[in-house]
Amino acid sequence: MSGGMDRDPMDRPSPTPPERLRLWVSGVFPGMNEITKAAKSGRGKSNGYSRMKASNDARVVFAVKVGGGRVFPVPARVSFVWHVANRRHDPDNVSAAQKFILDGLVKAGVLKNDSMNEIASLSHEFRVTPDRPGVEVTLTEVV
Repeated sequence: MSGGMDRDPMDRPSPTPPERLRLWVSGVFPGMNEITKAAKSGRGKSNGYSRMKASNDARVVFAVKVGGGRVFPVPARVSFVWHVANRRHDPDNVSAAQKFILDGLVKAGVLKNDSMNEIASLSHEFRVTPDRPGVEVTLTEVV
């Protein structure tokens, strides 16, 4: 073969796998019912929602620091695996806490913001693990 056609097409380097970041945030997050109730209490930074959001954002920032978080390439797919104590709460009630997690990732500097320019998709899975409540968060680079 000539003209550069003597390379085996299967001899090319494999593509770089997408980058991933996995975090574990322990503990129970408030559900939509608790979030709604807190939002209706008081006004300004002293209302229940503001305090709830600040404390849950801080939990995520801490998890990023412990987990070796870094600025993540975007867009990203974000998956949540919610570990709950029992099946009493509806999945949409549990997953409402994704707001705190995404905002915490922005505060920690992992994401520039949580808009659709940065987030390509969100997915949720639910597991009953009474002895270990929390959420596994995985960011996967879209290549």
